[in-house]
Amino acid sequence: MSNLAIAFHAGPVPVDLFDGLRAYAERFGLEWRHDELGFHLISTRGQTAFCLEPQGMTVMVTGLDPAAQHQLCEGAVFVLDQLCPAISAQIEWSGFAPEGNLPPSMHLARLRDVSRIGPNTLRVELDCPETGQMMEGGMHFSLILPPKGRPPVWPALNARGRTVWPDGAHTLHRAVFTFVGRDLARNRVTFDMFAHEGSPATDWALGTPNGAQVLLSGPGGGEVPTADRLILAGDETALPAIRAILEARAGQASGHVLIEVGDLGDQLLGSIPDGFTLTVLHRQTGANLTEGLAHLVDQVGPDDFLWLAAEADAVRATRELYVAQRGHNRKNTYLASYWSRR
Repeated sequence: MSNLAIAFHAGPVPVDLFDGLRAYAERFGLEWRHDELGFHLISTRGQTAFCLEPQGMTVMVTGLDPAAQHQLCEGAVFVLDQLCPAISAQIEWSGFAPEGNLPPSMHLARLRDVSRIGPNTLRVELDCPETGQMMEGGMHFSLILPPKGRPPVWPALNARGRTVWPDGAHTLHRAVFTFVGRDLARNRVTFDMFAHEGSPATDWALGTPNGAQVLLSGPGGGEVPTADRLILAGDETALPAIRAILEARAGQASGHVLIEVGDLGDQLLGSIPDGFTLTVLHRQTGANLTEGLAHLVDQVGPDDFLWLAAEADAVRATRELYVAQRGHNRKNTYLASYWSRR
């Protein structure tokens, strides 16, 4: 890992910082290590080390590539924001591109086409010259959109290596999606969007002319679970990720898929691999994911991987049922709030 960024904090460090880092890592199912050198957060894309010094703390990030390096730096600042904002406010990274550049994990693209592939599902195609920089690093990316009717003002690095986001009238909208395709030969990115009222991303997809510029950030997150048995659950927003997991683990894993949809025409999983069973909950009949997962609770073994992406309330209820009440291993769970009614 040759992409190294370093920041030094001169001053006192809370005595419980490493306890807070461990609690954060366990809450989100992150791999970590605490040794004589410091506290380490570990991912497939790199590592972040928080190392105590006689006069403060050094934070060292090593990434597989510049994009991973930048994402891990942003993640380190985010967690310090939660635990000790006085330190995060002083963080100044070395090892980044000159001030004013786009962060290395962000890539300009242009809208190529939007088509409807289900009653409420859109397929979006983007032309992105930097597709090759997004071939690895997880299933997910962020779509960054300018305000309607305004020319875009994109984020930029400042002299401290930190990302500065525009605000006020130029505030950007960020939404996370799952790659459906990354076509290196044609420099094209494809993803699916569940279209619903009140969504800025939906309004953009349905009301923006082809050729309009957007910004992509990533890839980031959404690793394919490697357990032998998988319990995959979600609503329409999770279907692209569930489909990607099934395609990646076909013939290698077994399990159960539980999905909730409002229109059966949006159930776009394709063929289910051998070894997996599928339950479709039709929201119009009153069925929902929370109740569906409650019926499955006795079928989830300690080594099974539970993957859920849905509305925030359903995720909270599942976390309480499986993790808090039954003690299911957090390392064998991925519970993500893809959207919220609030």
